[in-house]
Amino acid sequence: MKLPDTHGSWARISRTFLADEQDSSFRLMVVTDGPAFFLVDDIKLEHGQKPTIFLDPDLTKQNTGVQILVPRLSPDGNTVQIPIFLHRKPNFPLSNTNIRLVDKEGSRVVFESSTVGNLLPGLSLIQLSCPISALPSKQLNVEVTVASLTSKRSFSPLPFKQFSDALYNAGTALEALEKRLNPLRGMQPVDVDVAYAMAASSITKRFIKTALKKAALNLVAEATDDLNFLARLCNLQDSGLARSGHARKSKGVVPEYDLYRLRLHSGNFYAGAEPVLLAGAMGYGELFSALGDYRNAGFNSIGDDFDYFSKLWSVVREDGSIDGNALARLEQNWRRLSDMNIAIAFNPAIHTKLPEWVVRKYPDAVGGKTYASAWLYDRLYLRGRRKGGKYGRFFEFDINSPHIRQIISGYYKRIIPIIQSVPVFHVVWLMNEPTFYSTDAGYMRLFQKYLKGKYRSIKELNDTWQSSYPAFGAITGPPDRKSPGWYDWLTFHQGQVSSWYDWLASQIRHVNKSVLLSNKPHAGNLFRPESGIDFEHEADLWDVVGFDAVRKPVSERYAFEWSQPTMMLDFFRSVAPDKPAADFEFHYVHQPHASPEYVRAAYLHSYLHGLRMSQFWIWATGAFGLDYSSPGLAFTAWSQPKVAWGTVTSAIDLRRLAKYISAFPGKAEVMIYYSRPSLFLNTRRYKNITNKTYEALNSLGASIGFITDRMIRRGQLKDCKLLVIPGAKYVERDVRESIREYLDGGGYVIVAGDECLSRDQYKRKYGGSILRGREQCGKTGCLFMVRPNELLIQETLRQIDRLYDRAGVTRLVKIYDRNGNIPWPLEYRSVEFDGKVLCYVIGLGKEPVGVRIICGDKSITNYYCTDRSGLKCVKPLVFCLFEAK
Repeated sequence: MKLPDTHGSWARISRTFLADEQDSSFRLMVVTDGPAFFLVDDIKLEHGQKPTIFLDPDLTKQNTGVQILVPRLSPDGNTVQIPIFLHRKPNFPLSNTNIRLVDKEGSRVVFESSTVGNLLPGLSLIQLSCPISALPSKQLNVEVTVASLTSKRSFSPLPFKQFSDALYNAGTALEALEKRLNPLRGMQPVDVDVAYAMAASSITKRFIKTALKKAALNLVAEATDDLNFLARLCNLQDSGLARSGHARKSKGVVPEYDLYRLRLHSGNFYAGAEPVLLAGAMGYGELFSALGDYRNAGFNSIGDDFDYFSKLWSVVREDGSIDGNALARLEQNWRRLSDMNIAIAFNPAIHTKLPEWVVRKYPDAVGGKTYASAWLYDRLYLRGRRKGGKYGRFFEFDINSPHIRQIISGYYKRIIPIIQSVPVFHVVWLMNEPTFYSTDAGYMRLFQKYLKGKYRSIKELNDTWQSSYPAFGAITGPPDRKSPGWYDWLTFHQGQVSSWYDWLASQIRHVNKSVLLSNKPHAGNLFRPESGIDFEHEADLWDVVGFDAVRKPVSERYAFEWSQPTMMLDFFRSVAPDKPAADFEFHYVHQPHASPEYVRAAYLHSYLHGLRMSQFWIWATGAFGLDYSSPGLAFTAWSQPKVAWGTVTSAIDLRRLAKYISAFPGKAEVMIYYSRPSLFLNTRRYKNITNKTYEALNSLGASIGFITDRMIRRGQLKDCKLLVIPGAKYVERDVRESIREYLDGGGYVIVAGDECLSRDQYKRKYGGSILRGREQCGKTGCLFMVRPNELLIQETLRQIDRLYDRAGVTRLVKIYDRNGNIPWPLEYRSVEFDGKVLCYVIGLGKEPVGVRIICGDKSITNYYCTDRSGLKCVKPLVFCLFEAK
C-alpha cells in the first residue's frame, strides 16, 4: 500500500496474540532484510479466545452506521451466524432495523427480520442466525436497513452447505463402522484390519470435533476437507471388515504382550523371545483426557508430560518439604497407565525456571548473581543463547551449585520410589534438549585447575596455544574459537557437562538400581560441540540412548527431510550397539497438508535405522486461526486427520512387523570417522562434508556406521571394511597412526575433502602425509579421494560402488536403476533373517525411479506392506519390505 508523502511502499500487517493471566507484555519480532519503519495504527485488547474484527472508523461518523462481518458457523455446525455492528448517534431519532437475506438478483427473499426492535444509542451487536438447511446454494446478499441507510454484503452459503453435508456423511460413516466393530472389540488376537478400523474410529471421533472448531473459526474449507477424508476413511474400513467373512486375506495380527515384563537385549526391547517396537504420543491435558480411547488408536507407549505437576519446582517448597499430594496424584495416574498395559517415557523435570526463592536463598544456584540480574532474558526470543543467569536451552542453573544438587538429590529420593512402586514398564529421561554454557567465575576457576593439571607450566600452554598469558589465573574466559586452545576448552566443557549427567544418574541409581535411565539431547547437537553434549558418553551412560530429532515433509532435494534422525541413530548404533534408541520427542509435522504416505515413510525409516521407542510431538490440537502460538503448536500432527491416520497405521504396522524391522539396520561395515578434533576446531566445514558424504553413501545398499577416536583406540578399525574420512583435517597423533596402520594393512578408505589428517588437535602440521603416494582407486587401489561437491555425481557413485565390492562390503541385495546407475537417493538395505534374505526399499527421491533388483541366485518370495508391482518403479515415499530365498 502507499501512504501519502512517505515516498515508499508499505505493507499492512495485522497480528493476533493470546495472553494469559501472567502476561504483562508481548514481544513482536519482525525480521527484515534491511532498515524498516513501523507505524502502529491500532491496538485492541479484548477478553476471550476469539478476536473480533477491527471496526471501520467511518462507522461512528454518520447518524447511523452499519458494519456486516464475515458469516461464520455456529459451534454445532448447523447454523450460519452473521454478526452485524450497528451505531446510532445519541440525538438521532429511534428507528427499527430490518435485516434480509436475498438472492443476488434480489428476486427472492430467503430470510427477513424486522422485529429486532429500536436501535439504542451507541454501538450495538446483532447476530443473525439462520439454519444451513434453509439456505440455497447460490450467492446471497445480507441487507441491513436502518432508517434510510441500507448496507449490503454478499456471501455464498455453498461452503457452509458443503460442510454440513460433510459433517453428516462423516457421522453416518462413523456410525456404520462402529456398528460393524462392536462385535469384534475385545477379541484376541487382534486382526490387523480390525486394528486399522478401531484406529480409524478413534481418530474420526476426535477429528469431527476438531473440524467443528475449525469451522467455527471460519476455516470452513479446511474443516470440510477433513470431514470428507474421515467419511472416506470410515467407509473404506467398513467395507474392508465386511469382506472378512468372504475372500479377504488377513494381513496378520497385531500382537499384544505384557509390556511390564519387557527386557533389553541386543539393541531391542523383547517380550520373551519376540522383539517389540514401541510407539505413541507425548502430551499434556488433551492427552490425559483421551486416555480412555488411547490404546484403540494402536499405540503401546506414551510420553507422560501430563503429570507435569510433579516437576521439581512444583513439589519442592522453600522450607525443603515435598508436596506429598502431588506425588500421590502421580502414583494414582501411573496405576491407571499400568492397567492400560502401556510403556511410559517419563521426565521428572528439573529443567524448568527457578522460583525466586531459590535464587534469593541460594545465590550459588546462578553463579552468585542476584535474582534481578539472573533473569534478564526472554526465553523464546533468545532461543537458547546464554544471557544473565541462563546457562543454556532448558538449563536454568549452575551445574556445580551445591544447593541445587542437594535439592535435586532430595527430590529424586522421593519421586523415584513412587514410580518404581507401580508395575508398569517405564524409561526415565532426565533433561529436555539440554545445552549448557558458562563463563561464571567459578566455572573459569575449574577450567584453570584443569589446565594446571594438563600443562606443566604456563609457558607450555602458551607454546601450545600460541598465546601469551602471564599466568593460569589470567585465563578468565574461553579462548577464541580460532585459537588452538579452543580444543582444550571444549574438552574441559564437555567433561564438566558429562560429569553432571554422571552425578544425576548416580543419584537415581543410588535410590533404585533397576531404573532404566535415558536423556533427551537434540540430535542437531551431534555437530554442535559447544552445547556441552558428548554423545559418545551419553551412549555409554544410559540404559536407553535417547534424543529428539526433526523430520520435515518438505525438502529441497528429497521427498522429505530425513538425515538428522537417521544420522543420530546410526551414530548411537555404532557406539552402543546393544542399547535400544528412543526418540522422546518425535518431530515430523509442523506444516499443513502433510500426507499419510509421508508420515508412514518418516516413521518406518527411523525404525529401520534402529529406533525402538518414540513419542510424537504432540497430542494437542494447537491453535487455529491465530498468527502466534506456542512453539510447535501450529499445524500440529493432531490437528490434521490425514497425519493422524498415517501415525496410527504406522504404530500398528510397527507392532505387526516388529520381528522384521528389528532385524535392521544390521552391522555396519562402512564407517565414517567421527573426528573429535575436527568437530571442535573446524565445526562447520566438518559437519557439512560429513552430511554430504553420509547422504551420498546412503543409496549404496549397506548400513553406515561411525567410528570415533575412542573406538579406534580400542582397536575397532579391525571391524571396518571401508573407512570414510569426511573433511577431518585435525586428528590426534595416536589415532592418525592407527589409520596409517589400517591403510598399510590393506584397509579401504574414502577421503572427502582436502588436507585430511594433516594437523593435530592444536593445529600443528604433521610432517608428511599418510595418504599421499598411495595408489588411487583403480583395479587394485584401496584409496579413493573425492571433492565433497562431486559426491553425488553418478560416476563418483559408481566408483564407490566398485570400491564396496573390492572391500568386501556385505550387500545381499543390490539395486540399480534401469540404466545400471546408482538409484540415488533411493535407500535399501538387506540382512540375513531366519535363513532368508530380508530387504527393504524406501523412496527418498522426489521422482519415481525404475529399478532392477539383484538377489544373486535367490528369488523374491514374500512381501510385506507392498505387492511386487511396487518394486518395479519405486515412487516417492513408497516403502517395500520383502524376503528372498
